[in-house]
Amino acid sequence: MAGLAGAIVLLLIGSVAGIARANETSVALRAGSDAARQTPQATDDPSDLDLALAPVDLSVTVTAPPPPTTTVATAPATPTTPASKGPTTTAPGPARASGTSDRPAGGNHTDRPRGPDQVGSADDLGPGPVEPTVPAPCTPSSQTTATHSIAVAELALGCVRALVPSDVWVRRNISWNPEATWLVAVVEGRIVRLARDGSWRQDLGGGGQVYRADLSPDGRRMIVLGHAWDSSGEERPLALVTAADGTGGRPLEGSFLQTPAWSPDSQFVALTSNGDGAGWTNTVHVFGLDGRELARRTFADRSLWGTPPPGGSGPMTFRPGPAPLGPPSFLSDGRLFLPAFIELPARLTGLWFDRSLREVEGPGSPGDLLYPDGASGPSDGSALIYTGYSVDEPGSGLVRRLDLRTGTVTTLARDAAYPSSAHRSRAVAFIPRDAAGRPQGLSVVDGSGVVRQVWRGSGTDCTCVSSWRPAWTPQDDAVAVVGKSG
Repeated sequence: MAGLAGAIVLLLIGSVAGIARANETSVALRAGSDAARQTPQATDDPSDLDLALAPVDLSVTVTAPPPPTTTVATAPATPTTPASKGPTTTAPGPARASGTSDRPAGGNHTDRPRGPDQVGSADDLGPGPVEPTVPAPCTPSSQTTATHSIAVAELALGCVRALVPSDVWVRRNISWNPEATWLVAVVEGRIVRLARDGSWRQDLGGGGQVYRADLSPDGRRMIVLGHAWDSSGEERPLALVTAADGTGGRPLEGSFLQTPAWSPDSQFVALTSNGDGAGWTNTVHVFGLDGRELARRTFADRSLWGTPPPGGSGPMTFRPGPAPLGPPSFLSDGRLFLPAFIELPARLTGLWFDRSLREVEGPGSPGDLLYPDGASGPSDGSALIYTGYSVDEPGSGLVRRLDLRTGTVTTLARDAAYPSSAHRSRAVAFIPRDAAGRPQGLSVVDGSGVVRQVWRGSGTDCTCVSSWRPAWTPQDDAVAVVGKSG
């Protein structure tokens, strides 16, 4: 345990030192066939950092697409599902933003019976019936202070819908269908589809054992991570590529797979793993839709780890160790960006690959990238959005943009976490933090660099957000977040 603590301390120390070194180095940038070498131009001047997080409601459209206008059928006046399955209020709200025209087909899935100590399995999937529920009112942002487990901020309408109350356990990731009329989430260990306006829900199963489900960009497939039971009754990790309704699952080879990322064409999925389930994640995999592993690359013994001497006094012993990897991200041109912490032969905070996991040229990774937070970017592949840390203020999260064409790094906001790039514009959503460093509310930086608070809590009744990354609709007119859950 002392060795592990020493290793972590060393990593943190090395990170700060590495940031200082990285800020002094030039970065090679290759755009297409042009080998243009440019130096990242940090823009950390006071005018760039002092973007006030004023409590202003986002009552104007942040991005170009207008709000959807699909007519929504009236839901039953009396809720037909338990309170844990969605909001039960009938308070009126602005025009709803999703409809029934592309409501998924219902089914009759029921969980298979398990043994007395087996509560369910992640491979027990399929469409259940589509259950009508009471639509969630779209509460004006200035009046939204209650906690929630899943909420949708309707940016164009200036209001927020609480789809799932705060006493329901929800995993942190959310994904939208291409039309943005419903979303996929993991609620109490099961995969559910929820209408954007809360007017219906559909259970896809999972037996309480699912911890992640990500819909592909084309909306036709999902990758599901969770636990299942083998023939001997032992619980084991499981990863599946399924149809969008959970059927036709194909298991992925390997175990302890984490942090999936779909390629833009929905034909490949990248994941990281740590092999035996212990220690840092240091292997990246690429799978095809048939579940076959197409490429694998392990970064073992490429980082320096320190072991304190017996008794804790005296110099530390340094040895090579695993290279911690962050969540992968695909760019529109098919390249894969992988946040990493590699000290040998030189310190890196990110790597670029093709789909065969061969290293390819890209702009040098920013030296202040926080690798566990990952990165995102607009669909035109022009930039990476990430969380960075200042050398002078290690505890202050910075929302930063790396322009992939020029190598310029720009700070968009500070005291923040989990930035998420819009798809069609330069807007970025992120989670601001309070004075104690706790995530709270939701903010958006528009294309001109103006930071707006979409909503924020007041006093002890805060809107505490725990999303891994806010989920933009493909049209950029709304953002879904996972909030404080029970």
